[in-house]
Amino acid sequence: MHRHIIDHDKQRSDRARAERFLQIERQERAHPASKELQRRAPGGTGAARLRAFLRIARGIRA
Repeated sequence: MHRHIIDHDKQRSDRARAERFLQIERQERAHPASKELQRRAPGGTGAARLRAFLRIARGIRA
């Protein structure tokens, strides 16, 4: 049987619950370093990579 509401020692603190929500939010937020990597162009200059791939496809060896 549950105790009466007046018989409880102290009120519940929502601090632990709030800290857990904050921890989850921080984990879901992207790190600034990963955002910077997403903004960069993949592989540098595309023209140089294209030339290298075409050279390989044509069978030309350096």
